[in-house]
Amino acid sequence: MRFGLLLSLVLAATPAWAGPHDFVVQLSGTGGDEQSAAPFIRQFMDYAEKQLKWPANSAQGKFFPKRDGAVDYIKSAKPSFGIVDFATFLALHKEYGLEPIAGAELAIKMGGHYHVVVKDGGAKALKDLKGKKLSLNRTIGDEKFLRVILGIDDPKSYFAEIKTSPRPAQGLNDVRSGTADATVVDDETLASAKQQDASLKSIFDSPAVPPPPVVAFGKQPESAAIATMLQEMCKKAANVCKDLQIKQFVKPDKAAYDEAVRKYEKP
Repeated sequence: MRFGLLLSLVLAATPAWAGPHDFVVQLSGTGGDEQSAAPFIRQFMDYAEKQLKWPANSAQGKFFPKRDGAVDYIKSAKPSFGIVDFATFLALHKEYGLEPIAGAELAIKMGGHYHVVVKDGGAKALKDLKGKKLSLNRTIGDEKFLRVILGIDDPKSYFAEIKTSPRPAQGLNDVRSGTADATVVDDETLASAKQQDASLKSIFDSPAVPPPPVVAFGKQPESAAIATMLQEMCKKAANVCKDLQIKQFVKPDKAAYDEAVRKYEKP
């Protein structure tokens, strides 16, 4: 199941902030929920406990498809590590001191680029949308996230209206109905939308963004060990990665994450 890979990526290590090995995974658009994902977590946990010499069943964690659920869990359980959407990383990095320790390249392509989508006959370029209405799925991010992917310093004043909705397809539906001039979607959503409706097209493609980061909540003593374990896992335990549909873990592109944070937090 496609959501399985997302649930088995991150561990925790600091009693001061959390239980010994608590973690959180938040990736949108994956399907599934905490209960249906539980079996996929255990397979990875068994491997991680062995490699890191942790006591059996000491690695616990939860998966959330939506940011709100993950934030509630973070506040109550205080996990020490996680893997999160790129947009969620930017939204939470300051409050929780998130430190990227690895990048998670998933077999299922998510993110990568973002696209401004309009209906055929509408705007032809991003500049044509100044003073127009934008409709977003809330998982795409907030107004500050638009700074990062669109390169617009003040999206709030650039667009006449920025509407957000928790419904995954609301942005595309608003563009189809004419109640919005444009929406922003990721690679996978754009490919699916164009198959269903040939009138939809992208007029702006963002530069590539880093993969979903594996993050530590602040400075954690086991960050290096966990990062090394993850980067070697798909070679040492190819069957685990294959079952979980993980392509590979890579060293974090800290310059790219830092630049995104700079744009996101720009006054």
